[in-house]
Amino acid sequence: MHGPNKVAPKVIKFCTLMSGDSLSSETVELDDPSFSVAKWTQTMAAKLGLDQKSCEAVDAQTSCTIDPCRQAIDALQNRFVRIVAVVTFAVELLPNNFNFKSPQSTPAKIVLLRARQSLSTAAALRPLLAKYSIDITQAVVVIGGTLEQISRLSIPLVQIGSRTLTVMSQAQFQGYLYNFQ
Repeated sequence: MHGPNKVAPKVIKFCTLMSGDSLSSETVELDDPSFSVAKWTQTMAAKLGLDQKSCEAVDAQTSCTIDPCRQAIDALQNRFVRIVAVVTFAVELLPNNFNFKSPQSTPAKIVLLRARQSLSTAAALRPLLAKYSIDITQAVVVIGGTLEQISRLSIPLVQIGSRTLTVMSQAQFQGYLYNFQ
């Protein structure tokens, strides 16, 4: 019988959650239409014992971040998803005319970056430095407020953590060294 009260069967949607860097996975039911990708990521991060505020959902096949604002059921269905740890840190960009003796005269630009911990420092900084027309091969990167130079930009962000990075020219670095002595 066909009647006006017939209810359509509920279609259950799934995604495959990849575990860390291993090849193991589990099928996860996507059943709550009120969940955004961000909320779903926080829930999964908690289940995996990760910091809920420092994770993002990534398409395991393309390595692209999945938009955290999208509805989880639609954005994640039939996808292989990996929850990855991210770090948020400040980058201080010194202008060409920056003077260490009077830093107020030409203030530095401070930008907050959020990037995957597994990325190298160079991979995280390259798009930002390109935006401000700074050549990464000519720049000097130091841990903010110190003389500790990041000479190998291949260092993963996880080793730097949430410390501020300061980006300057070679000439500015020499002036920086002079002011610390």
